[in-house]
Amino acid sequence: MPGSGPTASQLASANELSERMERAFDQLSEEHREVIALSRIVGLSHAEIAAQLGRSEGAVRMLLSRALVAYTAALDRSQQA
Repeated sequence: MPGSGPTASQLASANELSERMERAFDQLSEEHREVIALSRIVGLSHAEIAAQLGRSEGAVRMLLSRALVAYTAALDRSQQA
C-alpha cells in the first residue's frame, strides 16, 4: 500500500539517531561497551555475563548500571553538539 511506510524525513531522523547512538557507544570504555553489548545486544543474563567476565553477578549489575549511565550521558552530549 503506497504511503504506508516511513517518510523520507522519518528515515533521515532515524538514521541521524542511529549515528548519534553509535558515536556515543564508541565514546565508552572497552569495559562498558563489552558489558552493554553482552547484556543488550547478545542478550546474556547477569549470571552469564558474570561467568564470562570472571566477576560476581553483583559486580556485573553495578558495571552495567554505570555503563548505561555513561552511555546516556554520551548520548546527551552528542545531541547538544
